[in-house]
Amino acid sequence: MVLISRYPCVRCIARSTTNLALFGRRAPIFQTWTQIAKYSGLPLPSTPKNSQVSSVQDNGSSKKPAGEPGLAIKSLRKALGSASTTYSVYGAAEIIFKECARHAAYKMPKAGATEEMPTTENGEEIGVREVDAQWYQEFDLPVTFSTWSQVTMLHMYLLVVRIRNMSPHLVQLWQKNLQDQFFFAAEDGMVINHEMTSGSVRAKYLKDLYVQWRGLIAAYDEGLVRGDAVLAGAIWRNIFQANSEVDIRHLAQIVSYIRHTLQDLDGILAVPELVNFKFMNISAEKASIALPSKTMSEPFETDHKKQKV
Repeated sequence: MVLISRYPCVRCIARSTTNLALFGRRAPIFQTWTQIAKYSGLPLPSTPKNSQVSSVQDNGSSKKPAGEPGLAIKSLRKALGSASTTYSVYGAAEIIFKECARHAAYKMPKAGATEEMPTTENGEEIGVREVDAQWYQEFDLPVTFSTWSQVTMLHMYLLVVRIRNMSPHLVQLWQKNLQDQFFFAAEDGMVINHEMTSGSVRAKYLKDLYVQWRGLIAAYDEGLVRGDAVLAGAIWRNIFQANSEVDIRHLAQIVSYIRHTLQDLDGILAVPELVNFKFMNISAEKASIALPSKTMSEPFETDHKKQKV
């Protein structure tokens, strides 16, 4: 079974996999990923302490609160306060991550005992996209675990850029909780969608995802600094797996989407307000890239006097 099939891009790898330790077959996934974080220099994953979880459960029912979802979000925002308590940030990160993951959400069809699961040319299992998952149809992307992870990590990255404006200790707290949600969801997807029962196999894929996440941050950071062409290259390598037949308009559309989303995030005054943030419709960016550039109407001239011999 293949879950992740990517173009090997050295520039997108922030840290070498040789620095990652190998673990026993029965090592818990959460413990394994914790050790990976130690080797790679990332803040360790965190979950609420047992005492915090117990106190919350004792004060209320285990059932989901009734009423409109907006009321629950408002209650969470009030509880966040200074945005520094572990449990509050954990709950906010869960809401924020769901917003990131919905753009490429999918499920696997139920196959009979004698039926074979459809796969891509690389051997990745093909699923069925959810209704809100527009990226598959918009960019002709395969409905696979690999696509889900790359699109989700892109949206996580956009939020991380905004989170970086906080004080250093809060950046660490918010970023690692958001990352925790991704890896929890990734492992759940391996078990539920792809029936991956082997802990050692899941650990291998989680390590690969972790390296991809670190490389993705470096690649997109470079693109934001050096320009849209470099950013488009990073998108091409990560989301489109360096496919030579990709429609260049798709790259331009995602670049425009990233720039506009970062502008919207810049207008959010406090990070706790991210629980209310909704990403724009990716299809709306078609209008932006359809506009002709002003420089296209200018004559192309070369000033030979300024050229160095």
